[in-house]
Amino acid sequence: MDYGIGIPSYIDAWREVKAAEEAGFTHAWFYDSQLIYSDVWATMALAAQNTGRIKLGTLVAIPTNRLSPVTAAAAASINKLAPGRVIIGLGTGYTGRNTMGLPSITMKQFSEYTLQVKGLLSGEDVLYREGQRERWIRLIHTKANSGRDEFYNIEDHIPVMLAANGPKGQKLVGEISDGWITTSRSSNVPDGLPRIERSARLSGNSFGKSGGKGTKPYVTVLTSACVLRENETILSERVLRNVGPTLIPGVHAMWESAFGPGSDLRMADAEIANRYNKYITDYGNSKSERTEDDRRY
Repeated sequence: MDYGIGIPSYIDAWREVKAAEEAGFTHAWFYDSQLIYSDVWATMALAAQNTGRIKLGTLVAIPTNRLSPVTAAAAASINKLAPGRVIIGLGTGYTGRNTMGLPSITMKQFSEYTLQVKGLLSGEDVLYREGQRERWIRLIHTKANSGRDEFYNIEDHIPVMLAANGPKGQKLVGEISDGWITTSRSSNVPDGLPRIERSARLSGNSFGKSGGKGTKPYVTVLTSACVLRENETILSERVLRNVGPTLIPGVHAMWESAFGPGSDLRMADAEIANRYNKYITDYGNSKSERTEDDRRY
């Protein structure tokens, strides 16, 4: 098992990444949320410049934030600084889209974007679409395509891993990705792995080049942790202050997926679900008109 650290992208995060590398962590993962954090690729570039072993990945980059050739060029550029240490994790959109009031992208968009990025990083010509326009494009100044290597490094493999918790996304992971990113919800891995392996087998995909074995992918599981001090409980002010902000977005996500206030939040603890629902409902009922914060959030 490898151990990585997840980092909200801020431009000086290289200091934490350097410390994590020295402590023995194998991976550093950076969040892509443009209205909240620093640019993920700029943050990763500084981390690449200041480390020597730790792998650096997006967790996860959102397709609608950047054109597919922009993502491919960014990863291939950082791969010059950190050969073989760059990973692209892609997702359909969480805070990167939620904070703009937008839903997740479709599986069709997700698949097309993934294949474009993978193709470009393999030195291939790929079909790029902009509305009704279709154009064949490639990363021009690569060693394979032009003999030049001062701009990009695509010779050292850059895995493209996909984040997926549902059946459709997991099927796509098996078909076209280099690895799987998921959360620590108990059913995700035991239910998802067989689905991904079956999909990989049917499509002829192999994960062997990116840390997996045949049709069994390398799996990255995102979770939260907090080391308790002596005699400290999980309800201490320090623990709640440090861990709470990472958990609340998940509660919001459950609320939204269950169609809003008054519905079943699908939470194991019914009392907490009821309290959360009451908070949302009471807040809504107390507002006579929408405020600036309501408009944004």
